[in-house]
Amino acid sequence: MAVPWRPLAWKALLCGAAALLLWTAGRTAWRLQVGADLVRRSAPWQRSLAQPALRLLIVGDSTAVGTGASGSASGLAGLLGQAFPRLLIENRARDGATFADLPAQLRGPARFDLVLVMAGGNDVVRLRALPALRDDIDRVLALAHARAGQVVLMPAGNVGNAPFF
Repeated sequence: MAVPWRPLAWKALLCGAAALLLWTAGRTAWRLQVGADLVRRSAPWQRSLAQPALRLLIVGDSTAVGTGASGSASGLAGLLGQAFPRLLIENRARDGATFADLPAQLRGPARFDLVLVMAGGNDVVRLRALPALRDDIDRVLALAHARAGQVVLMPAGNVGNAPFF
């Protein structure tokens, strides 16, 4: 016959579970604060040139802004600027943007040689419905093709690998 747990064992188990819950909540709050600080400090890297060899428009979310990189020049836009010194880079990306937000980033009459679309992570995190997301992606691609002859769609990587998760 099994011996029932004693009240002291139950109390220890409950205290351990409560401590684990408090630690997890505190760590989550800390990570959210770190993320908010990164967003406050981030700014999209851009470069204007009088006589550019090529013109690049970047639209998207925090991956296109460069949020989380050691500096804006260390994000993709900054690295492209270092690799191609005669490349004009107009970066309209915004932290937190979803594909539904990108048509506003694509507005205007200017033409470009290339449009780089970097988005999707926020759509995944916000659990957006797939049919609506498909429609938004189609709309964004049509608008991007109206702005440039070449469009590169760079979706989010595996969002589950983000340190927050």
